[in-house]
Amino acid sequence: MRDTLKSDWKLWRDLVGKETGLGWNAKLKTIDACEEWLHRKLQVHHNAAKIRKEGIDPTMMEKLDRMFMNTTATRDHAWAPSSG
Repeated sequence: MRDTLKSDWKLWRDLVGKETGLGWNAKLKTIDACEEWLHRKLQVHHNAAKIRKEGIDPTMMEKLDRMFMNTTATRDHAWAPSSG
């Protein structure tokens, strides 16, 4: 699940990034953008079609940024459930 969440976060970051003029549609729970914008993004990110149905809420995005931004796992600090 964490990998899926992180990949969705990365996709959302790549799509929205520092774009301006975008809004949030609370009813549809996704980005509020014109079809032209979405079409342009689909040319680069073929799996971006899913954002038409559901995106990442801005408040959740802040939390995901804190979780995933500028983080890496190294051998010294890596942990897996199997490691006890």
